[in-house]
Amino acid sequence: MEKIDVKPGQNSYSIIIGAGILAQTGEKIKELDLRDKAVIITNPTVNKLYGAAVRQSLIDAEFKTTVLAVPDGEEYKTLESAGKLYEQLAEWGAERSTAILALGGGVIGDLQVLWRRLTCAACRWCSCRQLYWRSATAASGVKPPSTINN
Repeated sequence: MEKIDVKPGQNSYSIIIGAGILAQTGEKIKELDLRDKAVIITNPTVNKLYGAAVRQSLIDAEFKTTVLAVPDGEEYKTLESAGKLYEQLAEWGAERSTAILALGGGVIGDLQVLWRRLTCAACRWCSCRQLYWRSATAASGVKPPSTINN
């Protein structure tokens, strides 16, 4: 595993690169002092490819976990989709201490940024893709969200 520190001012973060990193998601999230609950937001395609590995890692790290899926396609990058996520997160019992992981890029990544900025700037987000892990400090000063990038 390789670690790269990126320091663009206040928003510095580390990128951890390694094979099999998805299986370490739960432990990496715990290192950020997140506990108890984790929500994976993804689309059906990415969920089919990587969802089980991330979910199992979170379960193994003793997180209560759920998966919320947004359909594939740019037409779902909307305030309506963000609103549906908000409702599903509230129904599930997500709170400020809940880890919210965006598993995928494109629409999923954009929706997590939009949703966080509009509704929950204090929530801690993780954006997961395939191989890389990044821990960054949000511009608002919120504790670090994390990313696994492809």
